[in-house]
Amino acid sequence: MASRERIFFAGVATSALLIGIGFGGGILLGQAALEPTQQAPQPKLATRSLPPARVVLPAPTEAAPSLPASSSAPLVQAATPAEFEPQRTSSQDDPARSQKADQVRTRDLENQKQAERRAKVEKKNVEAAERRKKAAERHRRYAEKKARQEAALEQRALEQRQEARKRAGPFGLLAFDDGAESPRPASFFGN
Repeated sequence: MASRERIFFAGVATSALLIGIGFGGGILLGQAALEPTQQAPQPKLATRSLPPARVVLPAPTEAAPSLPASSSAPLVQAATPAEFEPQRTSSQDDPARSQKADQVRTRDLENQKQAERRAKVEKKNVEAAERRKKAAERHRRYAEKKARQEAALEQRALEQRQEARKRAGPFGLLAFDDGAESPRPASFFGN
């Protein structure tokens, strides 16, 4: 009996120890989660912010005339706003003409799109008609094949019936059999 009691108390002690370790670990983890952590020192590059970048593009200018090397004059000349004004073409001179031209272009584009759509629809219709034609041809071939198979089955059945009549004799009854042939085994379905 002493061994049974020892085993029982050893099990109880082990269970209590494991439960205590579990609760203790949970408390330690909970405290670690609630305590403020010390932040690790960050590198100096991350703390220093860079000023925003500013991009300056050079102004388009005409080719500067070549100056003698001894000249100390600046090589870049300031461009006047008059140099950069776009030249008006003849179509831009008349706004009504440009609007009409835009309308004509948009109408032409719409007509092209409609023509492309009609061509796609027509192509789809032609493809669908071809698919229907092929399907009808397949169906016709299948029907012919099925009819040939059925005809062959009927022919075989007719030949089997004729052969059975020849074996059965003139009356087809066993009572009138002349005894030359062994009687056929009878079945429930009359085959």
